Amino acid sequence: MVHRLKKALRVPTAGRDPGRPWRPGTPLPTPIDPDLPSADIRIGYARCSTLGQELDSQLDALSKHGIPRQTIFGEKISTPVGARPKFEQALPTAREATVNEMKRLGRDAAELALAEHAKREAHSAAVEQAQGTPIASTPSCASQPHVQDPARAGPKAPSTRARSDHGPWQGSCREMGERGVAGWNSMKIAAGQFTCVPADVAANVRQMTVLAGQAGAHGAELVVFPELALTGYELETVLADPGLWVTPEDPRLDAIRESGTATVVNCVAATGGPLPAIETLVFGADGALLTTYRKQHLFEHEEAVFTAGQHDGRFEFGGVRFALATCYDNHFPDLAARGSADGCQVHLASSLYGTGGGVAELAVIYPGIAETLNMHVVLANHVGPAGPWTGCGRSSVWAPGGDLLTEADTQTAMLVVADVG
Repeated sequence: MVHRLKKALRVPTAGRDPGRPWRPGTPLPTPIDPDLPSADIRIGYARCSTLGQELDSQLDALSKHGIPRQTIFGEKISTPVGARPKFEQALPTAREATVNEMKRLGRDAAELALAEHAKREAHSAAVEQAQGTPIASTPSCASQPHVQDPARAGPKAPSTRARSDHGPWQGSCREMGERGVAGWNSMKIAAGQFTCVPADVAANVRQMTVLAGQAGAHGAELVVFPELALTGYELETVLADPGLWVTPEDPRLDAIRESGTATVVNCVAATGGPLPAIETLVFGADGALLTTYRKQHLFEHEEAVFTAGQHDGRFEFGGVRFALATCYDNHFPDLAARGSADGCQVHLASSLYGTGGGVAELAVIYPGIAETLNMHVVLANHVGPAGPWTGCGRSSVWAPGGDLLTEADTQTAMLVVADVG
């Protein structure tokens, strides 16, 4: 007997050593039921990009190709996010998997390369199309979108996005998005979310300064903060205390201006009249004021506390043109469409969306802007208590066309960072 085969060919027997009591040996293997099927079970994979889309047509096509419904892995997730949990779950169990179309794995060479990398990690399972020939292997893998969490180093897998076919972003402005985005500079942009200390400008400046420093350390040139980030969403308090109103030159903002990173800071601003405004201050990396913007569409109870702005907000930084909006502004398609028409490539939104209905609104409005106007969209939202609300987090960046690039979680003060351009 060849020595190296000895162990493999050993037949289990009861243990009987001379002079020792009998003890049970290794049990014999359970025989295979001859009635069980011995053929391989094939698995399928179905994917669509948004929660508003359906998987039924793909499931039907895979079933017609001989794949049982119970062995089809399906998910609703966009390809650029860099992580597809169901796809990754399917591959380790398979020698062969079937997809309805190649684009379910990726829409370009980089995304298909990422899928190929996952295949290699899963011991090179073969993947074929239900409608066509097997997919050829690709030699390299694409990098995942850059998402940084200050509390947990390393990449984080973003989640899915949602879109409504009947929302305000369908139809009327679609032609505005036909322009391309090639030919402009790229940069890293961060969205920062945190829990504001109510009516404490100094404490909130400290939080934003830390996040701005972390954004710069991760290569971001600009960071966006939530609505009313300097005070929290404390409407009665800020109306009663003009000491909480700021101007662009306010020395309490020095630490933010000196952070070395361009910042988009939303605050309660003095107007020279009896009511303040909800104003966005944009500071360059050198601390210089680039522009200001006052929220034009006040939400219900805000109308009794603030003065509405009358002008759109635009600025250029690092060779990129930006448009500004604050929370409820983003529910009015004409405002963002004007920014797109004016050549803006990135739409920045400082917002407050709460748990409950705010989650659904956030998931429809912002990818809708990105999809319809073909712009990058950056959203900074509150997380945790914010006046009468509880911010739902989920600060995000969407690519032109509406695909989600990065998304923060629902509980942590953190940054998300993405390349735009």
